[in-house]
Amino acid sequence: MKDKKFIILTGLFFLVFVLGVGVLTLEQPLSRFLRASNVTPPSPKKSIILVTSPSRVAVNNPVNILVTVRGEDTKVLPAGRRVRLFAYMNGDPNPSTVTITPNKAVSDQPNTGETEDVGAKFTITSSATGIVTLRVTDITDKEINLGNNPTVEFVSE
Repeated sequence: MKDKKFIILTGLFFLVFVLGVGVLTLEQPLSRFLRASNVTPPSPKKSIILVTSPSRVAVNNPVNILVTVRGEDTKVLPAGRRVRLFAYMNGDPNPSTVTITPNKAVSDQPNTGETEDVGAKFTITSSATGIVTLRVTDITDKEINLGNNPTVEFVSE
């Protein structure tokens, strides 16, 4: 008789334990457990393209560009997203006078920069005067143009 009570109490203990762990675990949304990842796509309107230099810069001086990719919930998306920077000089989509670093040339866009950092950092310089328009694209899943298209004017010294 004592063995029967022990087995019942032990079974009851494990049942209460499993139910308690289940309640604590399932308190979080079920989507957290059912999906492989919960990464939201980048938001073109909430991502930030920041030019950290004045809008007018002397020729051959570097201009720093910081790109922060955010989702619709305004949270910064994790590292590993591929971000590409395009530079247009006076409307020319392939300006030979503009240099972007880091530079990862793509066959159809030879003067582009690409990185996989959380806060993508680029530097551009120009050996000629003119207005450079910047365009940033997240190319991780599909091409999504991010944010506004800031401009930098390179002037003679």
